[in-house]
Amino acid sequence: MNRASRCSRRRWLHLARTGWHRSRWIVKPASRRRRRLSHPGWRESVSVGRCSISTPPSASPGVCEAVDGEAWPLASVTIAALTALGPRGWGGAAVQFCRVRSVAEAVDELSRWGTEGRILAGGTDVMPQYLRGEQSPAALIDISGIDGLQGISEVGGVTSIGALVTMRRLATASLISVRHPALCEAAGAVGAWQTQTVATLGGNICTAAATADTLPALLIADAQLTLVSKSGRRRIGLEDFLAGSGATALRPTELLRAVELEPLGERSSEGYLKVARRSAMDLAVVGLALRLDVAPSGVIDGVRIAMCGGDQSAHRVPAAESALLGTRLSDDPGAFGEVGAVLADAVGPAALPEAQYRRRVLPGLFDRLARRCAGEIAGAGA
Repeated sequence: MNRASRCSRRRWLHLARTGWHRSRWIVKPASRRRRRLSHPGWRESVSVGRCSISTPPSASPGVCEAVDGEAWPLASVTIAALTALGPRGWGGAAVQFCRVRSVAEAVDELSRWGTEGRILAGGTDVMPQYLRGEQSPAALIDISGIDGLQGISEVGGVTSIGALVTMRRLATASLISVRHPALCEAAGAVGAWQTQTVATLGGNICTAAATADTLPALLIADAQLTLVSKSGRRRIGLEDFLAGSGATALRPTELLRAVELEPLGERSSEGYLKVARRSAMDLAVVGLALRLDVAPSGVIDGVRIAMCGGDQSAHRVPAAESALLGTRLSDDPGAFGEVGAVLADAVGPAALPEAQYRRRVLPGLFDRLARRCAGEIAGAGA
């Protein structure tokens, strides 16, 4: 390992020890000299560990003025990054930051800002886009402090998950691991554990990335979304909510409040597997979720298959579901190969430039997942 690599490694180890991963966003480390930004308008430099950030001259010493006029401490990387590092900050017109404590307040701010406002939850997608200049909202509405969006509960056999529940919590919650193992596996496959501790389920859904790990697991659980606005609330299925890569049916004034999932039956099994360029901390090249429901006679009487990475957004594959429906677990396992071929055909043109590779790996991925689910059902019935 050369000297530069050793220095870089020591720098990131220092950040890990000083708690940089508990910040809501990762800010690139500054040089060892902690040089001030050369922009003449910057007045104050703040350092957290080896992360240097600056505050604009419009801010009072040590505070940042929120949208509602309330002053918030400038001690966290969160607010400093918002006011200093964004593309509007370099031009002198910093983004407005509004921290809300209730769903009602969040809805009021969304109604006020409309298309100019962006919801901020974990920030793992919004902040990188904002700092790169890909997004230039007039206001960022921080909903991370709303306790009512952070619960996991089961009422009447339906699992309800708040929009602010993190990936890490989904991956470790006992209710999710028992009732929705595919979602548990998918949440544990999202990035590294640092990302999982801040990334939220609601953010993953509303970002609607084509390779989002949690979306296939939610689709096979027939996820129903509850959206709220000043005009009331509405429910919509996730399948209808997704409208392409990064596109959804969410209106500018709406907030995702909760996700409701249909739990597994007594003779059911489900799971999630993905193929990535490496075995950890990487986006899915293709991901696959499967739910099997088996009758006491051994006939598969319920099938749900969903994939991500195969088109503009995650989607179910009805043709593959029909090919597996009505078969028996004791039948020739070669039937799994036929379904895998149908899945390969379902890869759309939007999957380029790796569409051919996705088609090649999907049959094997499905075979592994189907055998595992079938084995779990057979073992439970023994």
